[in-house]
Amino acid sequence: MNNYYKFSGAYRLSEEGFWGGIRGILPEFKVRFSTGTAGVRPAFSQQYETWSVAGGNISKGVLGNEDLKPQTTSEQEFGVDFSIMDRVSVEFTQATTVNEDQLLPVPLAGFYGYSQQWRNAGTLEADATELSVNASVLNTRDMSLSVGFNYDTYDQNITKFDMPSYLYSAGGPKIFYMKENTQYASFWGTKWATGAEHLPEADQASSSQFALNDDGYYVWVGEGNAYTDGVSKTLWGKTSTGMSQTYNWGRPIMYADDTGNTIHQIGSAVPDFGYSFNANFRFQGLTVYALFDGQSGGEIYNHTRQWGAREAATGDVDQYGKEEGLKKPTIYYRDLYHVNAPNDFYVEDGTYMKLRELAVKYNLASLVDLRGFGINGLNVGIVGRNLITWTDYKGYDPEVGRGGGQLGSAVNARVDSYRYPNYRTFSFTMDIDF
Repeated sequence: MNNYYKFSGAYRLSEEGFWGGIRGILPEFKVRFSTGTAGVRPAFSQQYETWSVAGGNISKGVLGNEDLKPQTTSEQEFGVDFSIMDRVSVEFTQATTVNEDQLLPVPLAGFYGYSQQWRNAGTLEADATELSVNASVLNTRDMSLSVGFNYDTYDQNITKFDMPSYLYSAGGPKIFYMKENTQYASFWGTKWATGAEHLPEADQASSSQFALNDDGYYVWVGEGNAYTDGVSKTLWGKTSTGMSQTYNWGRPIMYADDTGNTIHQIGSAVPDFGYSFNANFRFQGLTVYALFDGQSGGEIYNHTRQWGAREAATGDVDQYGKEEGLKKPTIYYRDLYHVNAPNDFYVEDGTYMKLRELAVKYNLASLVDLRGFGINGLNVGIVGRNLITWTDYKGYDPEVGRGGGQLGSAVNARVDSYRYPNYRTFSFTMDIDF
């Protein structure tokens, strides 16, 4: 038997006698708090062996685990709500969530005969902050204007993991890491050298033979050469000598730390913050509503772009129009393709802002008296969604990801892997009030 609980409470300070002196400015002021727990019971298919049949062949799938415990979530939330002169309302919320005994499909060694087993593998902690501000700027018989603003930020980390670390995917490359003290939804893979500190220690004394190219990568160019000399001096294809390893002229260098590890954090899907703002304007029978939203920071892994590099079929490979010194051969981009393995060349900034919705409506009843027909209002209008996107992302749409898998949400799995972008839509509306 598992016991769960929930407690919540609020205190309206504005109802107390001592509030009288500022009630004209802050007519409503409330603090609130809640805490509670919940659980997720293991599914039947997680507790017992599963097999699959395909093409007349029977194969083992998931090894059962009768010792599974429910996954437990505990959450605490604190908030403040207040209004200013009955014109502005503000809501602030701070929440902390702890998920313990998480149910995860852990990969198994080959001798088990099964590919994976569900286990209570770890603890995930998350913090979130939200702010909402709404204001009535103008309100008369013929004209009104209201505006709103929302802000949110969150972070999530694996604080405990009782199994050996492993890489996993969300339907694309294995770019996410189940590992203790790791940010959840962070990207992991090959990091290309960007400075002398990324070279083997024995080669750092020869840093004068290396240069930072226009992609931001630290490449070997030889003594007295610049990274722009590849074509003019016929240097592409040359190799280094006398160092701990052989370097190819002008080509990216894989970074390995002192232990020889080549898997590093190369990005994160978690944004710095998200936001939205809206405005609703009315003038007599005309109403205009606009909603903008977006995020600042956070990154996307552009797997679509990486796949195209296999056949040298992306814009990265096209050297037309480049200055001679900046032109690179196909092998340079083949290195960055990296046999389709995750690497930092395809990690892109996910910052964007969208005109999410624009609606224009007009009440024809303000022009013609329709009450004789039993109609008090007749609003006709047009609504457009996903109209404009402002971003530096090279894919079709920065609002992209893969749902399902261990991350469970496209918000976490920000991998662009041949997914359709959000559609731009237009809708005509008609509202009749009788």
